[in-house]
Amino acid sequence: MTFEVLEQKWIKFETALHKAQNFDEILKNHNTYLDECLKESLLLDPNLVKILSKINSSCLIYAKSIQSFTQNMKIEENYTVFPLSMASYLMPL
Repeated sequence: MTFEVLEQKWIKFETALHKAQNFDEILKNHNTYLDECLKESLLLDPNLVKILSKINSSCLIYAKSIQSFTQNMKIEENYTVFPLSMASYLMPL
């Protein structure tokens, strides 16, 4: 969502910058760019921001619990080492 909004608006902003005749036009174009990005990325809707914040918090809690779980697990890795005499039984590829 964010990439699609920002990329299109950035290209439009760059085009407007090249056409700007003075500093006031640059400021106007910049403010337009920021306003359009905020509106189209849905960051002006407080209910949506609240929902996205809760989803983000839930994801962080889940990630921390998984990280804690995996750190507490002890995985024993057994490596089988073939004796030298077994090398003769292995076929070359």
